[in-house]
Formats: sequence, C-alpha cells, structure tokens
Amino acid sequence: MIATVPGSYQDELGCPGDWQPDCLRSWLQDPDGDGTYSFSTSDIPPGSYEAKVAIDESWTENYGAGGEQNGPNIPFTVERARPWR
Repeated sequence: MIATVPGSYQDELGCPGDWQPDCLRSWLQDPDGDGTYSFSTSDIPPGSYEAKVAIDESWTENYGAGGEQNGPNIPFTVERARPWR
C-alpha cells in the first residue's frame, strides 16, 4: 500500500500540479512500522490549503476529514515558514 496526501499545495512541493494522488512528493510513510503514517515538509508557504489521503496513487480509495472514506477535504493552515537551521 502507498498512501499519499494530494491537495491544493502539491505544486509547492514540485509536483506537476495540485490534487495529484500519483505524485510521491507527498508520500505518507511509516518508518518505524507502528501503523502511524506521517508526512512532513517545510516547502509549503504560509496560506490556507486542503488535502485528502489517497491509497495506491489513485482516487479509487481516499479518506477525508475525520478519516471518512470519500469524505470532505481536510483543511489546514500554514501560519509561517519555518526558518532553516
């Protein structure tokens, strides 16, 4: 299974456009194998965005707000860019 987070911010990550479940730049990963998947980036500029979780690089299986299958988009806000250290 591959889980990605397509949304209105993906062009900022270098994807060809937004809302592309097949762009692996928003790939959720579970490096320690505990069943909790995450995605982290500092490449999204301040603003309001929306996203969903898509399974296997397509919209066939997707999850929105509250983990609802085919549910509404998940809104999020980036308040400010994180400084590089």
